[in-house]
Amino acid sequence: MSTSATHTPDDTLKMIGIPNNRYSHSMGECFRTCPWQYCLRYLKDVKEQPYSSLVWGNIMHAGLDWAAQLQLAGNPRPSAKQIGDYMGDDCGPFQINKAERQRPGSGIEWKGNDTKDVLIADARRAIVPFEHSLGQYIEPVEAEKYFRLELENYDFELSGKRDLFTVGGRLVDYKTGARALHETAAMTSPQLKMYQLAKEAEGVTIVDRALYGIIRLKGSTTIQPIVEPPATPEEMGEFLDNIAETVRALRAGVFPRADDWETCTGFCGLTQDCHPEWYARKQAIVARKRTANGNN
Repeated sequence: MSTSATHTPDDTLKMIGIPNNRYSHSMGECFRTCPWQYCLRYLKDVKEQPYSSLVWGNIMHAGLDWAAQLQLAGNPRPSAKQIGDYMGDDCGPFQINKAERQRPGSGIEWKGNDTKDVLIADARRAIVPFEHSLGQYIEPVEAEKYFRLELENYDFELSGKRDLFTVGGRLVDYKTGARALHETAAMTSPQLKMYQLAKEAEGVTIVDRALYGIIRLKGSTTIQPIVEPPATPEEMGEFLDNIAETVRALRAGVFPRADDWETCTGFCGLTQDCHPEWYARKQAIVARKRTANGNN
């Protein structure tokens, strides 16, 4: 990412760069992608224009959480059809409407051939192979659980939300996207390391950690589970030291914005706030692609 040598006052905020002294994985990932994107999202609280692929992932997460919550209430796990119906009738429209309201005047940025109906249809289609290969075996202990963790020897807290913890001691993070997961993804996953730290702080033994990949590409779905043993104390120490380094960078309060279209790594739902001219250019490209695909 290219950055200017100097910045206007609006380009740099001298402030506490970690709100509430609490660090989450999404904060660190955002900062490493683009410091200015982090500043807008976490310090200025500017709402992003959501991508349709993100909305699809939210629908999948909501449907899977609904199934787990029913189980936690003492019910049998619903069938793939029941989860699909819930996605079509309830959480799908809700997540789409929520995304459309997230940034007034912007709505959702539609990718490829996506439409509202396509998102819901693809979610309903994706749940079938997921339930066949993984879902039917899930016995949750907790689902969508928020946590905060105070750390000895570190001057910040960790926070996040665990997707799933199951009978038998497995930590699970659902991963939706359009690219296959790397075979080492579970071993290197920052979310799973944070989940493990928080659960072990509760005195719970972790047997293994897993990414349940739900890969959506051109209307087809691939289910990709990757399971690894728990991280070692040495790995956890290195992980926390890396977070501490990121926190120091956040507290330095310098958040330059990218100044080159070709090398910007942070094309995101905040482009119109960062570089309005880039946003107009990006919208024109998207419009041409959708027209070429016959999807207006």
